[in-house]
Parts: sequence; C-alpha cells; structure tokens
Amino acid sequence: MAFDAREGKSASSILREWMRDRISTLGEAKVGPLADEAVQFLADDQEMLNQFVSERVYDTAAEMVRAVILETRRIKRFYEAAATTPAEQQERVQRWFNRMEHQPIRNSYLRLRLMTKEDLLAGAREREVRGGIELGMARWYRILAAGMAETQTVADVYTPDQVSAAYESAQTTVQNNLDLLMTGIEETLRNIMGENDTDSGTTTNPES
Repeated sequence: MAFDAREGKSASSILREWMRDRISTLGEAKVGPLADEAVQFLADDQEMLNQFVSERVYDTAAEMVRAVILETRRIKRFYEAAATTPAEQQERVQRWFNRMEHQPIRNSYLRLRLMTKEDLLAGAREREVRGGIELGMARWYRILAAGMAETQTVADVYTPDQVSAAYESAQTTVQNNLDLLMTGIEETLRNIMGENDTDSGTTTNPES
C-alpha cells in the first residue's frame, strides 16, 4: 500500500483509523505491542512514514514546551520549599504571580499576574470539565466493580444498558458534587482578604 493522501487524509489520520480498526478486534489492548505494530505499519510505506514524521514534529515540539513549563513549576516549588529567610520567603510568595497558567480562550500560557477575570473563569471552566470527566470515570469503574466478584468480567455481570446507566449516574453525581464544591466562593474570598475579622478589629490589609 503506497501513501497517496487518500481523500485528503493526513498520515496521522490514516494511522489512527488503522489503530481503531485493529483495537476493535481486540479484547485487551497493550500499548507497547500495539505501538510496535503501528511502527511496522508505517515502515511498510516509506512515503507515509516520511509524511507522518513531518506531521508529528510540531506535536512533539509542542509537548516539549508543555513539559518544560511544568518542569519549571516543579523547580520553582523546590526553591519555594527551601526558602528560609524573610527575603527568600517574600520572593517565594511573589513567584505565585509568575506562574504560567493555561488560558483556553487564547489557547496559550499566561502568567497568573496578567490574567483577567475572564481568563480565570475560562481556565476554571476548562479544569472543571476535565476534572469532572476523570472523576466520573473513576466513580463509574467503582460502581461496576462493586457488583462483581474477583474473577468476573464486566460482560459476565452487566448488560450494555446497565453499563450505560452506571456511566450516566456516575457523571451526574460527580457533576452535582462539583457544582456544590464550587459554591461558597465569596465566603472563602472574604476569609482570605480578612474581611470576616472586622468585628474583632483584626482586619488584614492585603497590600501589607
């Protein structure tokens, strides 16, 4: 099979479709062996392999950028933990302003001190969606596992309708609890700003 940009598809899309077809025939998929098969699939067509490499260079470079940003955060956390003198502690606190945070509207990383209210709320929504889906998946797995013996499989115990119902229940429960978790923001803000200490005469000036 020679690569011919079929129907305008990229080499990455062709490989993804091949993987989808391959995985659909398997009951259990292991990443390592499947990756070996994918490499061989590409190697069998040198033109497609060259195109695939060209397409993935950008993705690889972008992933390296994200990794370096995260590594920079970890390095900063190390120095923050090591701060001992008042000057070092102040510098540690100031580093919070310089954190690089993802901004989904611009699809870029932005220093926290430069983020507007719109930036913060967009970032919050992005993380709520991502976190809610993952927590929902975890609850779904636990619901299914609760009804199974050690040696049983999902297909031994459940019908597809039951699996679907468990998934919907898990996602709904998690989302409802996330909504509850995200309430009370104003009260937390008042505590942080020291506004709840006014009665005792100990109001904190955030500028001090």
